[in-house]
Amino acid sequence: MNSLNIWWEGFVEWLKREENGLFLFLLALHFLPLWSLPYFSTCDGPAHIYNAQIMLDYFKSENLTVFEKFYSFNNNIGANWLGHILLSLLLAIFPPFIAEKVLISGYLLLLPLSVRYACKAINPESKVAVLLIFPIVYNSTIYFGFYYFCYSIGLFFLVFGYWIKYQNSLSLSSRHVTLLLILVLLLYLSHPFSFTMAALLIGFHFSFNLIADLVKEIRTGRRWENLLTERLKSQFLPLTIAFLPTTLLMLSWAITSPTTNDRRPQNWQIQKLYIWIIESISIYYPNSLPAKTSSAAFLILLALLTIYCIFSRNSVTDKSEKNHLFWIPILLFIPIVGLVLPALLPAYLLTLDNLSAIYLFTSERCCLYVLLTAILWIAVGKFHKKVLLATKIAITSISLVLLVMQILTHYRLQSYVEEILSYKAVVAEKATVLPLFLHYGALPKGGYDILPPPVLLHTPAYVATEKELVNLGNYEAHTGAFPINFQQTVNPFIYIGGAINSLSAAIDILSYRDKTGIDVDYVVVYTVPGHKFNEASIISLYAQLEVGYELIYTSPERGFIEVYRKKRK
Repeated sequence: MNSLNIWWEGFVEWLKREENGLFLFLLALHFLPLWSLPYFSTCDGPAHIYNAQIMLDYFKSENLTVFEKFYSFNNNIGANWLGHILLSLLLAIFPPFIAEKVLISGYLLLLPLSVRYACKAINPESKVAVLLIFPIVYNSTIYFGFYYFCYSIGLFFLVFGYWIKYQNSLSLSSRHVTLLLILVLLLYLSHPFSFTMAALLIGFHFSFNLIADLVKEIRTGRRWENLLTERLKSQFLPLTIAFLPTTLLMLSWAITSPTTNDRRPQNWQIQKLYIWIIESISIYYPNSLPAKTSSAAFLILLALLTIYCIFSRNSVTDKSEKNHLFWIPILLFIPIVGLVLPALLPAYLLTLDNLSAIYLFTSERCCLYVLLTAILWIAVGKFHKKVLLATKIAITSISLVLLVMQILTHYRLQSYVEEILSYKAVVAEKATVLPLFLHYGALPKGGYDILPPPVLLHTPAYVATEKELVNLGNYEAHTGAFPINFQQTVNPFIYIGGAINSLSAAIDILSYRDKTGIDVDYVVVYTVPGHKFNEASIISLYAQLEVGYELIYTSPERGFIEVYRKKRK
């Protein structure tokens, strides 16, 4: 009881500090969009739930016949493994919708706390930077459903903060090296992109400080060889031990992946950087002036804080001279991440299928890391009280506007989700289902108001999870970047067509049985009721449905969900 009282008294004292109370207040507020409504809509989230359930069923020895017929485990331990294992454990305890929210809740806790840890490691007096993460907690990647990448952002800050905190006390026999190795491995298993960012940033920081110290030794006439030897032994060698095993694991995972010519480099243009950064914050609010304005205000705030740190003589903490040196590598790292990396990666990595799947959204992820590394850089600064107060007011205001927009957007999407899920009443359990989403280029005028937003592309996977359906639109099992793969003998992306998720090209449903011996029991189509499409791929689809299937269900209200059942002979 005494220990509990001591802890509580310490917590009360901690709360009395103004910045701590505000941090806790904003942290709590960010759970409202997630838990205030029944459904939290993301694009890939339902697919993650579905595949995690497949893993759970396998380890529980359930539905083994279905698993062996359609799926196999990926032999390469790589991206997304950690997240799928964690999600499988949550599904063993909670229903799918709750398990997904618990998983996202972990991210909502991990990211702000890990940013706080890293900023305090850089500067224990940091009061501004620890709050700057809140306007971008709900960034575009969480709405893409990149849950494991989102977790990797938090782990990125933990790894970097741990390096900053213990860089001068690393040794081969130190527990810090072991803990850093474990953190690095967890970071990679969450997402290789963030692992790459952490390796680049730590390597850049180590190299710059080493060079700066060597120059200082040379100028003062000291023997620079002793410093070099000591630094390589005390920092470089422990860092190598911490990063090398995971680096070799990643290289093995990448090199053993098949090659492909299907990936296309992204159209990276420097002049679009500002637009992409804005969209990395507010992409989920189409045509929303408050969200766009708040996102732009946040970028202006970051820019003003950066300028303040550069030109204000009193803006640098006097903790040590190292803080002055810390500015430059972090500041230089921002354009390297935001400009150079996206331009280089597609050129030599996108022929490897595993890496192409990971780095497809390079621009979005790099733009996000521009903001994240800017937060680390600002953590070095010391701010005047008036600047600190104005920044707190601005961050709180921007966060509140974005939170309100998120809640309103999710509220609008609830009816769409319910309409999509309504088809579960007409499909038999353990059937084979092919969900098809008409690509937006084929939509008539007004079609955007009928079809659900693209963020709901994989929402039918919730029904597949609940009714133990075989989801032939399971893109994860085709990419090679997740723990579950399709058996190549039945892979629908091979035998039906690679455009299953978009219908941007023709697909062949009717011959799937002849090629694989498996029926497509149901076809679920997102459509615009009453519209006659002119796209060749969609005309071909409806011609096949007329020959081999019968319409058994049209969703109520908007009528954008049609369910076709294979005709009985």
